[in-house]
Amino acid sequence: MGKIARSKLIRAITAVLETGIAICMRGAMGCRAIHMTEIFLGTIVLRGAGNRQTRTKMRWILAAAIAISSMLMVPDSSCGKTKMLCSEGEGQARKKVAGFQLLITPLPDERIPSESECQAEVIDPKNNVIFDVNDTSFSIAFTGRDVNGAPHLVLESYSGGAHCCWTYYIISLGSKPGMLLKLENNRDVSFYKNKNGRIDLATLDGAFDYFDEVCHACSPFPLVYLRLDGSNLIDISPEYIQEYDEIIRDSQRGLTAEQRQRLKTLKEKPSDDEPVERARYHALTIVLAYLYSGREKQAHQALQELWPPFDQERIWNSILETRRNGILCYTRKGAVCGLDVADQSRNPLPGTSTLPTLSGSRHPSASTRKTRRIRRR
Repeated sequence: MGKIARSKLIRAITAVLETGIAICMRGAMGCRAIHMTEIFLGTIVLRGAGNRQTRTKMRWILAAAIAISSMLMVPDSSCGKTKMLCSEGEGQARKKVAGFQLLITPLPDERIPSESECQAEVIDPKNNVIFDVNDTSFSIAFTGRDVNGAPHLVLESYSGGAHCCWTYYIISLGSKPGMLLKLENNRDVSFYKNKNGRIDLATLDGAFDYFDEVCHACSPFPLVYLRLDGSNLIDISPEYIQEYDEIIRDSQRGLTAEQRQRLKTLKEKPSDDEPVERARYHALTIVLAYLYSGREKQAHQALQELWPPFDQERIWNSILETRRNGILCYTRKGAVCGLDVADQSRNPLPGTSTLPTLSGSRHPSASTRKTRRIRRR
């Protein structure tokens, strides 16, 4: 690796660390900063000089840098991020939240240690258990009141995989206490209160991990903004259109005329192999930024301008299907989302059709073993 590549990598790792520290303090902008840092890091990985072995090493360093940034997140009242309370059968905690007791206990499995879990219980002031669930790990992702003054608690469970997976249990501690929503994603989620007192979420759509059979570092994760409305989520991404426009401009600057031409004239499906990997990544980032900001017509037009004509219909349909089955699935009332989609496809209810497996749930090893016992509202 040359001096220039090393210098860029060091600056990128520094940026990741700084962004990880700032994310809780910056709310939505913090999540966007993470996204922009990943675009920058991804570009370095895709442009890295040297042979395939050198480039593979750079990808591992990229993954390590992102992991370090996650560990260095600092607690802040705006997002409530705290340390891991219990993980894989180790650790316990008892905390008081808005008059309710949160009890975290380990569930070690001596026969199969890798199957060890933790249990989370929420107990009301009358000593009634209003929520309990077993999962791989638990930490507190958010505590705070919504715009109506009702206290909320969000528990985060991380499966322990290399790049995945996160589960969030959004619990109301108001007049009708109980779980409002279970949210699963291949990327972590930042919860924060906006200037109007509403609880908003910022994340990347994990359904695009390994999208179209490419590597994790080459995956074009789209930025998503959501708002908690009772037990529902609302897509508010179009409210952040300027953020998406900046992502589009950055990706457009990352594409040279030669790279555009090479991608456009391909006679086979674009992959993460040289020399089209960088062009592919930026092209999809542009298309997804238009699409997720509510501009489907411009997204399709950008695809037609950048993608090889013979493959446009296939990739467009794949993008729409992945988006529909990704985190935006939770914005559709009554929809079955996350790992529940895979569960229903394996065991469909009588008289129902089999649903496709979520493209984002391709890491079943740590998630499918979870035994969940949830008391809902």
